[in-house]
Amino acid sequence: MNFQPQFNLQNGQLTGAESLVRWKHQGQHISPAEFIPLAEKFGLIQTIGSFVMRTSLEQLALWQTQGHQLPKIAVNASSAQISLQNFPQEIDAILTETQILPTQLDIEITETVLMENLKQQKCALQALQMQGIEISIDDFGTGYSSLAYIKHLSIDRIKIDQSFINDLGKNEESDSIVFAIITMGHSLGLKVLAEGIETAEQLKTLRKMNCDEGQGFLLGRPVAAEAFSFTPLDIKTLAQ
Repeated sequence: MNFQPQFNLQNGQLTGAESLVRWKHQGQHISPAEFIPLAEKFGLIQTIGSFVMRTSLEQLALWQTQGHQLPKIAVNASSAQISLQNFPQEIDAILTETQILPTQLDIEITETVLMENLKQQKCALQALQMQGIEISIDDFGTGYSSLAYIKHLSIDRIKIDQSFINDLGKNEESDSIVFAIITMGHSLGLKVLAEGIETAEQLKTLRKMNCDEGQGFLLGRPVAAEAFSFTPLDIKTLAQ
C-alpha cells in the first residue's frame, strides 16, 4: 500500500491521504490499470477492496498511536463493493475495530460506478453518510454523470480528473472547464479537489480559482506508510 497526501491549496495544511493499492510481482510493479480489471473479471475485487479498506484504516489507527493526526483517509470503492447489501455494515465494523471515527473516512467512487445503478448506489451512499462518512466522486469529468445528478445524491466532494489539470495556465479552454467545475461544485455546497498537480503554474491557477484541495507529484508523491510526511506545505512558495 502507498499513500499520497492531499493538501488545502490555500494554506498548505495536510487534509488527508489517498490509499493506493500496489502489486509487486517477480520484482516488477504491476499497474493498477492492469490488475484491477482482471480482479473484477475473476471476482476478486471485493476481496481486494476489503483488504485495502481494512489496511488503510489500520494504518490510520497506527499513525494516531504514533501521535500523527491525519484528518481523513481516502479509499476507493468498486461497484461490486457498493452493490453489496452489507457494505455499510462492513465499513461500520472495521471502523469500530480500528477505533477510527467515521468522519475520518472518505470513500471515493468513480462517475461510472455511481451511474451504473443510480437508485441502488444512492441508497448505499446515504447509509454511509448517515454514519458520518464522506463521499467523493473520483476522476470527475471523465464519466457520463453531471452536476444535475450530483445535486440529488449524497456527495461531499468532487475530484477533478488530471486530464483537465494538465493544460491549466496554458489552454484557455482547460482553464474555463476547471473554473466552471469549481464554481458549480461550490454552488452545490461541495468541496473540490484537483488531482495530478505537477507544476507551479497549475497550482497557482487552481489557487486563483479557489480550488479547495489538491494532490499530485508537486505536492507529494505516493509513498509507503513509513515514508509518509505529515508536514504542512509552504504553498505560496510552491506556486511561484
